[in-house]
Amino acid sequence: MPGSHDYMIIKDFIGKFLSRGYAEVSRLDPEIITLEKNLNDDRQFFYIADLLQMRILFVSSGSRTILGVDPDQWSLSTFFLKMYPGDSERYSRARAQLIKEGYSLLIKRQGISVLSSTFRVRSGSGNFINLLFQGYSFFSDIPHPTVFTLLLLTDLSSFTLEKHGYHYYLGDDPSMFRYPNDELLKIGHIFSDREFEIIKLIAEGLGSEQIADKLFLSVNTVNTHRRNILKKTNKSTTHDLVIELQESGIL
Repeated sequence: MPGSHDYMIIKDFIGKFLSRGYAEVSRLDPEIITLEKNLNDDRQFFYIADLLQMRILFVSSGSRTILGVDPDQWSLSTFFLKMYPGDSERYSRARAQLIKEGYSLLIKRQGISVLSSTFRVRSGSGNFINLLFQGYSFFSDIPHPTVFTLLLLTDLSSFTLEKHGYHYYLGDDPSMFRYPNDELLKIGHIFSDREFEIIKLIAEGLGSEQIADKLFLSVNTVNTHRRNILKKTNKSTTHDLVIELQESGIL
């Protein structure tokens, strides 16, 4: 039976267990049983953490099914150990951005932040799968002033993903925290395959002539792509663009 694809039950969890700071959440609670079933049907799991104390408070049982990690054995280093090597640096930047957003919420003492992207992670069966990471962070002064982050992971094995780039969103729009569809997963993709290939080579320090030689293109074609890339992004230089893409976790 398919899951409900409804995140309201997740938001109900956030509200119900907030007063106790998500400590000692019982898996025998009827609402937790229903939540776990829906998540498992949708090939999802989540953990919730106190972002400022860097402490994981609760992990749903799907971590065992999807990644082969017992919920009680979960730690903040788990993803680093299971991350696809080619995604590790990008994951580190996204994690740093998540923490930065958390401190911003603490300073304002209000608001939410949503950070969403895709990464390849080793599954319980040993192969790498695409997971959608959706971080929902919010300030609360209950039971003590802090920022909580609920990180929801969705197995994207049944989805068709773009061949280039990565889905990426960072902002305060709560509607972005929803079950993935093609529209959501395409957010962050504005470049063609060739454009993104050229951007990655620019980031590696290659000039137009070197890129042309590597991709068997004319220098004029490479420069045309570079102009189109700048036009799409309203940037004056590719250097500025590369820095922004690296900081956002797209590169």
